[in-house]
Amino acid sequence: MIEAGLCRGVVNQRIGRIKRMFRWAVENELVPAAVLHGLQAVAGLQRGRSPARETEPIKPVPEPFVTATLPHVRPQVAAMIQLQLLAGMRPGELVIMRAIDIDMTSKVWLYRPGSDQGPEGVHKTSYRGHQRIIPIGPRGQEIVRRYLKPNVNAYLFSPREAVDQLRVEQRQRRKTKVQPSQINTGGRLDVCPCLRPVSLRVPRPPRARRRGGVPARRPGGSSTRSGFDSLMKCRTVNRSVPGC
Repeated sequence: MIEAGLCRGVVNQRIGRIKRMFRWAVENELVPAAVLHGLQAVAGLQRGRSPARETEPIKPVPEPFVTATLPHVRPQVAAMIQLQLLAGMRPGELVIMRAIDIDMTSKVWLYRPGSDQGPEGVHKTSYRGHQRIIPIGPRGQEIVRRYLKPNVNAYLFSPREAVDQLRVEQRQRRKTKVQPSQINTGGRLDVCPCLRPVSLRVPRPPRARRRGGVPARRPGGSSTRSGFDSLMKCRTVNRSVPGC
């Protein structure tokens, strides 16, 4: 791995992965326990004591770079970026933020991710029994207030709201005439027709045409195929069916 040009940190990560793999194999009685004992004696590479190359530590992104991107993202995303800078929370904790998880009784608000899903909540180290409490100061509170909803269980930052707002702005900036095929006839234009609820789906002309070919009932009880398809085949239409 050193000859391949991997840095010391990556080499140690891969060695640890191999150890965990054999630990699982020993746990499931796939290999002898002596193999794991031998691997545990292998120590990781230390800084300055191996020919493996060293890398520069990862530093935070300069704040001017972050602020320069804010005008180019949606308001919801910009608010999430600003709140993360102020509170220092993880991205996963930010996207699941709800009003029910925020204690607003004191001057500094306390955010507990997933507070209603157990004493530890939902965060990166909850499986270890750790609690996660994120303080939110006055500047962060101003951002949160703009996205509070009547439903305390709803997520503050909703992608659906961002898409709806984008569609409205695109319609306002539109210069060409709206085509008949783009007119909203009962479903939302910003949602793919296959993803709409059944109650909001609008049959397209080809589907409506095929609907005319379903079996229809005769007065005597027997069924015949009427509509456009049968009209093209036998030139007869069952006029006794209501709606034909």
